[in-house]
Amino acid sequence: MGLSALLSCIFIGWILDKLEIKFNSRKILFIGLSVINILLIYLTDFVYNEITYSIWVICYGINLGVSAGISYPFIFYLIPQKKRGFVAGLLVGAMYLIGASSPENWSFTTFKSESLIFIPFSIIFFLFYLIFDVFDLEKIKKNADLGPKFQINIKLIILIMSFILFADSFGFLRVINTPMIFSQTWQSTIYFRIYIGVVHFISALIIGYFYDKLKFINMALISATLIFVSDFIMGYFLFNEVIRYLYPLLYASGISTYTVILMAMISDISSEETINKNIGIGFGFLGWFCTYFATSSSFYLMFINFPFNIHLIITSFIAIIPILIGIFIKIKYKSNEY
Repeated sequence: MGLSALLSCIFIGWILDKLEIKFNSRKILFIGLSVINILLIYLTDFVYNEITYSIWVICYGINLGVSAGISYPFIFYLIPQKKRGFVAGLLVGAMYLIGASSPENWSFTTFKSESLIFIPFSIIFFLFYLIFDVFDLEKIKKNADLGPKFQINIKLIILIMSFILFADSFGFLRVINTPMIFSQTWQSTIYFRIYIGVVHFISALIIGYFYDKLKFINMALISATLIFVSDFIMGYFLFNEVIRYLYPLLYASGISTYTVILMAMISDISSEETINKNIGIGFGFLGWFCTYFATSSSFYLMFINFPFNIHLIITSFIAIIPILIGIFIKIKYKSNEY
């Protein structure tokens, strides 16, 4: 799934550049892909053997990659440069607040039933955008004509963020597949879930507010350090009431931080000529390939009964790698440019 999402995300970026698809066409494509996403979820009723499962995985991965390539450039076109950090913080905070605070159980059955709610909304939005032109095309053109806000190479972002995203999925999947811990944290009482959601929301707002002042390397160091400390604590110490509150506090803050970076940074290093390529390569690799590669690796270690504490300590050491890279860059260049 990660590989098919990566390749399709890169491919759609190339297509968007090659065919010069305009903004109005993009929004219609996005709504159509949202409906396809829901339909693919319900097609799982027809998955009954390894062949049909493999076909479904590839198709869903392609839809993920194409959807990302179509939707994420909207940040570049719709949000002015000066506001991207705070808007990203607000959107990320709201997204995680709603997700973490949900009283529903985390299961595919629940996700599948809830996704049905989005079908009528998708149809309504589709008709609304076809009938009314609600976007200011002059402002969109003004945003597109601006040059990159930050002079940071996409390769540097991928190098640092790939370790952060890998560590996130690699460790967290083990945590949520440990019933004793999961039932007392992300699947605990509604009040505890709200606590986690509020942590996400506040940390995202803070990082969004200081986005321009902190610069990329500093924000990446904050995220990696929070993930390192949280996973090391979870792996080294016996789970207790203190860790029950401390782990979500550190971990959720780290996740909100890197999500704000991903949502705003790729747009801020891009121009109209490079946004599709940067989204295709950057988000395709970071958002999908790294995440699913870490997921499959974590599942394999669970399959062979690899010890929980060693798994989390390894995760924390993976999170050290981007910290060391970031410190090296800061020392070598002695500049606040990054």
